[in-house]
Amino acid sequence: MTAGVQEAKARVRFTVYQPGIAPQQVALHGDTITLGRASDCTIPIKDRFLSRRHAEIIFDRGTWYVRDCGSVNGTLVNGVKVVDPVPLRAGDRIALGD
Repeated sequence: MTAGVQEAKARVRFTVYQPGIAPQQVALHGDTITLGRASDCTIPIKDRFLSRRHAEIIFDRGTWYVRDCGSVNGTLVNGVKVVDPVPLRAGDRIALGD
């Protein structure tokens, strides 16, 4: 991985919003971030509308992508249902669960 890609990867952060909980700033570390109800997910989220392994955020060839893991209620990026992995850009909104 080139220094530029490592630097760009290190700067990526997102905010997790959950009802009744203060927003949480999360820095992305590693190449695969799992989101879901399971306690062993990288980012476990307690929401009855989430699957145990709901979605993944994946770093591949210099780009972050979001991928739905076959969840029951789906994953949205900017209001559009994720069918295939979607490349992420600054300001994108990922919606899971309720």
